[in-house]
Amino acid sequence: MVKIYSRSWKIKIVAIMFSLIQNHGFVDGNKRIGIAIMLLLMQINDIKTKYTQKELVELGLGIADGSIDEKEIKRWIKNHEFDSLK
Repeated sequence: MVKIYSRSWKIKIVAIMFSLIQNHGFVDGNKRIGIAIMLLLMQINDIKTKYTQKELVELGLGIADGSIDEKEIKRWIKNHEFDSLK
């Protein structure tokens, strides 16, 4: 069986979030929508993370001002991910 979509869920989540924030698809609320979609998609895909409100705000602002790229978002998710069984 050939996989059409071989990229991992985390990479897809990062791409969607980055695109929503950077491409300004909405008149207002691009950072909020990008962060909310990231959290929703991680929840749907059972990726558990722990973070503060301040960390989420800094992530959204960093993506918007260009100081955080897709590689950094992936690192952010990895650094905030935890295993609920531990």
